[in-house]
Amino acid sequence: MKLKIEDIFDQMISEIGKGKDIDKILREYPDFAQELKPLLSMVREFNSLGRPLPDEDVIKKTIIKAKEVLKEEPKYLPFRYLFKPALVRALAVIVLVIIIGTGGLLFSSRSMPDDALYPVKIFSEKIQDRFTPSNDAKAELHIRFAHRRTDELSYIFNKKKTIDKNLLQSMLNETEQAFHCIELLKEDRVANLLKRLAQTNQFQKDMLSNIKNNACACDTGLLNQALNMCEKRHRYLEHRLNPDSELPCPCDKDSCTCW
Repeated sequence: MKLKIEDIFDQMISEIGKGKDIDKILREYPDFAQELKPLLSMVREFNSLGRPLPDEDVIKKTIIKAKEVLKEEPKYLPFRYLFKPALVRALAVIVLVIIIGTGGLLFSSRSMPDDALYPVKIFSEKIQDRFTPSNDAKAELHIRFAHRRTDELSYIFNKKKTIDKNLLQSMLNETEQAFHCIELLKEDRVANLLKRLAQTNQFQKDMLSNIKNNACACDTGLLNQALNMCEKRHRYLEHRLNPDSELPCPCDKDSCTCW
């Protein structure tokens, strides 16, 4: 049975993954060499990419350019026509976006700061935040992100015995963003989210305390600042959730410095 061009292309990609030279692969399929060589070159370049640093603005611009090229062609294209030289560059962009936007995001959600897919994880979080319409959903999103930054900070410290200042600040910022989203909600939807935020804050506080016990003395000041902020937030949240509590709010709501 005669192989289809898409099946041959799949086989070629597999051979490239094994380190085989493109020219040698094409010599085995001379009838398709001219059509498939540009795409195989793209595959090789993609495989050789280092740590991915996706730029949202660049991706948007390249997708717009790809759409402009596609508008010049017939709406419905047979498979072989996709390999016309005029569309190779547009197809390459779309393939790259699909890889980053599906498989990349699937695996990146479990990546850590020293993993290659971590920038994709951060990029996907920004996209999720931007396209989440409601403040209660945004609050839940930032609470989840705050947990991620806390886990990542702990992971990096256990691995390198150093405090990642950017992760520490990002952890505190995610909690702050969640709080500001909650404050925009009606009172009947606030209590449950404040409880979850209080749990997240306590989780961060416990993690920072554990790190402090094993951290270098040079990081004590930084950790104390973060712990003091977590403690103030704890008192504030306790006061909001239990107004009759003996634990006083550390500041006035209108001039709150906890967040």
